[in-house]
Amino acid sequence: MNLILLLVLAAAASLKLVRPTVAAGHMADLGLPRPRLLARLVPVAEVAVGLALVALPAWGAVAALGLLAAFTAVLVRTVRSGRQVSCGCLGALDRGRPVSWRTVGRNVALMAMAAAGVAVPALRWPAVDPATVAAAALMAGPLAVVALVAAQLAAVHHRLGRLWSVRLAGESSGGPSPQRLANPLPSGGSTGRNLP
Repeated sequence: MNLILLLVLAAAASLKLVRPTVAAGHMADLGLPRPRLLARLVPVAEVAVGLALVALPAWGAVAALGLLAAFTAVLVRTVRSGRQVSCGCLGALDRGRPVSWRTVGRNVALMAMAAAGVAVPALRWPAVDPATVAAAALMAGPLAVVALVAAQLAAVHHRLGRLWSVRLAGESSGGPSPQRLANPLPSGGSTGRNLP
C-alpha cells in the first residue's frame, strides 16, 4: 500500500515542480489562497511525506492520511460549489478534466490505503542503526539533485517545445512559400540582364 502512495505522491510532486506556474493556476482555480506559494509548498510536502513513507512507514502513512484528507476537503468543496475546474492533482495525467465525485473517490481510495498503512504496523519509532541513517543521508542528497535537475530539464524541454511550435507556426503563415523557394527568379524567367 505504501508503495502505491509513494508513487502517486512522487508523480504529483514532480509534475508540480516541473510546471509551477501551471500548478499555481490550478490552485487559484480551486479558490486556494496564495496559489503561487502553495504551488511551491505542496510538492515539497508531497516529497516529504513520500520520504516518510519509506523511512518511517507507519508515521509516513499518518502524514499521507492527513495530506490526502486536506486535498480531499478542497476537492469536495470544489465539487459542491459547481465550479468546473481541474485540480491538476496529477498534472498532465488529469488531462484537464474537471474535479468530480470520481476525483474525490480516487482520493478516498488513497486515504484508505494510508489508513491501512497506519493500522498494519505499530506506531513506534524503529530502532535505527547510525550507519543506515548515514547511508540514507548520503543517498538523499544526490537523489534530490537528480530530481531537481530532471525537473529543470523537463521545464526547459517544455519551453523549447513551445518555442519550436511558435517558430513553425510563424514560418508557415508569414514565411516564403515553397514555390518562391523553388523558383527565385521573377515570372518570365528573366534575370533582368540581357545576355549575349
